[in-house]
Amino acid sequence: MIAYRLSLTRIMKSLTWTSLEETTSLYTALFDLKIQENFDLLEAIAEGFSYIDTTNDKATTALIQHFSNKTDFSTLYFADEDGETFGNEGQSFGIVSKTDYFRRTMFSGTRTISKTIESDSRRVPSFILSVPVIKDEKVCGMVCGILNLLKLNNTLSAHFQNSKGFYMIVESNGHIIFTNAENKTQFGNNFNIFLIKNKSCSESEFIKYSEDLRNQRHGLMEYYSHNARRFCSYTPLNMNNWYLLTIVKTDAIDARIALTKKISTTLSCIMSVLLILSIVLIFLAERKTAIVKTKNEGLTKIYDSSKSVVLDINLVEKNISYSGDTNFVFGQNIQQTNYQAFAEFTKNIHKDDKHVIKELKKAAFENFTEYTAEFRLMCSDGEYNWFRVKNLPIFDEDHKPVRSLASFTNVNKQMLKEQELMHKAEYDSLSGLLNKGSFENKVSAHISKNTEQTCALLIIDLDNFKMINDTLGHSMGDAAISDTAKKISLIFSIQDYLGRIGGDEFSAFVIFDKNMPLSECIMHLNEKVSDLCEILNEMYFNEDKYVEISASIGISIYPEHGTSYEELFDRADNALYNVKKGGKNNFIIWNSDLQQGSESSYSSHKGLEELI
Repeated sequence: MIAYRLSLTRIMKSLTWTSLEETTSLYTALFDLKIQENFDLLEAIAEGFSYIDTTNDKATTALIQHFSNKTDFSTLYFADEDGETFGNEGQSFGIVSKTDYFRRTMFSGTRTISKTIESDSRRVPSFILSVPVIKDEKVCGMVCGILNLLKLNNTLSAHFQNSKGFYMIVESNGHIIFTNAENKTQFGNNFNIFLIKNKSCSESEFIKYSEDLRNQRHGLMEYYSHNARRFCSYTPLNMNNWYLLTIVKTDAIDARIALTKKISTTLSCIMSVLLILSIVLIFLAERKTAIVKTKNEGLTKIYDSSKSVVLDINLVEKNISYSGDTNFVFGQNIQQTNYQAFAEFTKNIHKDDKHVIKELKKAAFENFTEYTAEFRLMCSDGEYNWFRVKNLPIFDEDHKPVRSLASFTNVNKQMLKEQELMHKAEYDSLSGLLNKGSFENKVSAHISKNTEQTCALLIIDLDNFKMINDTLGHSMGDAAISDTAKKISLIFSIQDYLGRIGGDEFSAFVIFDKNMPLSECIMHLNEKVSDLCEILNEMYFNEDKYVEISASIGISIYPEHGTSYEELFDRADNALYNVKKGGKNNFIIWNSDLQQGSESSYSSHKGLEELI
């Protein structure tokens, strides 16, 4: 009977601890996923800032205002190089240049979480996520989002609403960052001090708990508060040395065990009744196990819904253990393989992303360093999905590498959203061509990398376009812009850059083969531009009204007419001016006579002959 009581107590405690530890681990993963999603969103927004003039207060405020109501952040703002902030509707949050998160983000050029908890206008505990805005390989500012912990609280609280439990987020020294406990004041500001002051646990247990927090290890602890026993599970959150502590009261468990002891003592002499009681208790224990299993399966489904896989690479035994949805990612259910078999699972990686796996192998098996990258993988549904791989090396007490943890997280939605935002930032919505800023950036980048390659910059201006808007209406004008963009795309190849740089003004940057002589380049250009002038000569109708438009085109040649975008544009614009002055519906390649301001009109053929 004594052995039975002890066994029952151990079973009940083991079930509770197992459930608590698994719940903490799963919610830690969900917490980390939520943080990464918000970081990914901020990086997409920062990419948008890299394409605008951040010294323009109106443009900066307008972009912030565009994104402000589309995120989980209570506040979204931009900080320039001097720490001056710009928020929604021109709101300023003061100068942040002296803050720790500003210095870390600007100097390192990486994403940062503020180490100290801030408070928003409603005094809700919050912290700041910040990512750098990089333009021309230089950090020119950062985008910041204030995320209050009540947003993350919704992710974690659902489990505790139906149990007598709560959670805390603490620093490694025990300082309490946030808790959803009903009586928050009982712990003061530091959970470690609370344990010591109230002698809530044994010295050996407190030492183990403190060392685990300092060394980023997870574990379990038993302590007492107001003469009541508590179970506490703690797991690192992988950010700012923060930990997630989940705590449950054991009142119901202790009461159930005490009642069981009393009943078993009373019926110890009646074996038949004892047998019946034993059956009932076993049934209750199994039911409890089923409930715990059901809860954990539900949490596992939530976690696995991201279609992710974690690889535990054992560098000593030279094998790899897998957890997560391996069937979706690799096309089969696997639990463990050797090193050689891993290569078989990477054959479906997109050809442009093969380098990612090579660098991952080097980080995991050779250099033992942290590594993060994105790549595309064809999954079991036959579609390419974006994954983010993160490698984390683990060392023993002698700082020898023993394991590597590599997580493959499905970030397809975030990457597609980021690509959509980048496309909107780079392309004109009406024509579908590059906008003015993106066109200039891509041309300048090509020139800097291909200094010996012959290219041509064209400025294409529609003649009489204003008459379409005035006579036929703006909807017909929009149709003419879209139609012109399609025709320009038909004439030039996919390697050329095409853009809309103004209302009725377009531009093209034509790239010739590197081995093509200049004379052939010019003749080839002459054919293309002649065809372009012909197809852009168009009549637009609206009932009994019509307007005829054509195109005037000015051209400059790289590197003969300039070695920078600005020089090429100025000379192509000068040639365009002379086309307009000479009667429109023509094209001219810039020459020195135009630069001298000659009054005569130069035909395209004269410009070609002089250049050749």
